[in-house]
Parts: sequence; C-alpha cells; structure tokens
Amino acid sequence: MLYFFQEIHNSLSRGKKLVVATIIGDSGSTPRTAGSKMIVYGDGHISGTIGGGADEGDAIGKALNLFETRGCDLVSYDLNHNSNRTRMDLICGGRMQVLLEYVPVTSLDMEIYQTVCEQIRQSRPCVLLGKVSEANDQITVQRAVVTAEKKSIGAFQLTDEDFEVLEKGGKHTMNTNLVEVAQQRYLVERILPPETIYLVGGGHVSKEIAGLTKYLGFRIIVIDDRAEFANTERFKDVDGVKVCPGFFDVFKDFEITADSYIIIVTRGHSFDKEVLSQALRTEAGYIGM
Repeated sequence: MLYFFQEIHNSLSRGKKLVVATIIGDSGSTPRTAGSKMIVYGDGHISGTIGGGADEGDAIGKALNLFETRGCDLVSYDLNHNSNRTRMDLICGGRMQVLLEYVPVTSLDMEIYQTVCEQIRQSRPCVLLGKVSEANDQITVQRAVVTAEKKSIGAFQLTDEDFEVLEKGGKHTMNTNLVEVAQQRYLVERILPPETIYLVGGGHVSKEIAGLTKYLGFRIIVIDDRAEFANTERFKDVDGVKVCPGFFDVFKDFEITADSYIIIVTRGHSFDKEVLSQALRTEAGYIGM
C-alpha cells in the first residue's frame, strides 16, 4: 500500500499529472475487490491493476480522456450481463464500480498524499476521504485525509459528528466504500498500517522469507545477535534491523499486538526454543517456527 501512495506523491512532486482508478464497489465474482487501485499516466502507462482484461482496458481508455476534461468518471462493469460477456469476453459473473479520478499537480494534493505516506510509515491508521458530487452530468471529487490524531488536511472539513458517522459506515468492510451523510456521498478509504513480521534470525532462510513477505506487503523487522547477519546491507528492503545481545529478551523494545507475526528461524534449536517461550507470552496473532 505504501508504494502505491508513494508513487502518487512522487509523481505529483515531479509535476506529473495522473488518473487514479479505484474500485469502490463490487459484488459477486470479480477479478479484484473494492479498494483495489491503478494509476494511469497521460502516455497510457499504468501502475497497479484493477483486474486486467477488457474491463481494465476500457477503464484505461476512459481515464486517458480525463487528461483533456480534467474531471472524474464513475463507470460500472456488469460481468454477468449477456451483452457484456459477448462484447468484452467477461465471464466472471460479478459487478464492480470504478471511480476514475483526475489528480492535478497542486500543493494540497501533494500534502494529502504525503500525509498518507507518513501515517503508513509510522504504522498509524488514517482515513482517506473523497467528497463525491455530481451536477450537470459532471462528477467531482474533493479529497481530504484524517490522521490517527484526528487532524484533517484537505479541500473540506467535517464536524466530529459527521466524521464519526463516516468512520462507522466504513468499518463494516476492510475495503473502500461509499457512505452517505446528510445527502452527501463520501468515499471512505480506511488505510490500516501493514501487519508486522518479526523475523527472529538473520540467516539464509530468514533472508528469503524477508524478500517474499515484503513483496506481499508486510512490514519486516529482523532480529539477530550477530551484526554481520542483522544489517541493512544484507536486508536492504526491510523496515528495521535489531542486533540483540542474546535471545533472552528479544521483544522488549517492540509492541507485539494481535496484528504481529513472529517467525522464528534462528541458527539453532536451543535459540528457537528460547524465543518460542517468549513469543507464546505475547499477543501475537501468528507464531511460526
């Protein structure tokens, strides 16, 4: 998730306009679900995916039109309709709604996406809001982000009561969804920090696990008692490396929660056993050895 918002911020910082495609609703069988995103650039280059195939190709074509109109579009794909099955070769059987949002290069947009990135890096949740309005067949989306401290940055402000309604409305799903407050539609995207893997041991197996789990979007912390193994040269893409004096109190500097994963791959079974006894006393949602 971080890389996606980071790419948006970096592109805007370089003066590069873009269109963000977001699946805001889905039902039945679809290639991807609500919350999935794709960036479309003016030259047709994309980053991310909303599912591939003919529906994505159609969305890219519509997104490219927005570089001229500088607006937004809301498109629906019925993957169950007979005419669409024939015309677009889509047989998934579900339905999805996609918001295509032109994002200009403005200081406010850069600040919004920079804030989202900072919240993710700090492992803090935030809510990205889109105020969706429609008039004269034209759709506009105003953006704002609300941090974990309830600090709001964006094109509009909400009362505490309205934000509470929006937040509750968005909690029935982990994905993006539309919530209506006082006859106004808002796109609510609850952005949760990535779950953390504590990888205890810095050997060969650990190095491979780190690469695979980082690719899957986890936050990775590597712990070992050997500086020649636990270092940022060996683990270039992880989020943290700790050299501990031994394996007797490895989690003392970390807050292990139900969103934490502990994977024990030390260089010996006696060390594994020592770490396992500590791991079982934590609230970790997953422990593997």
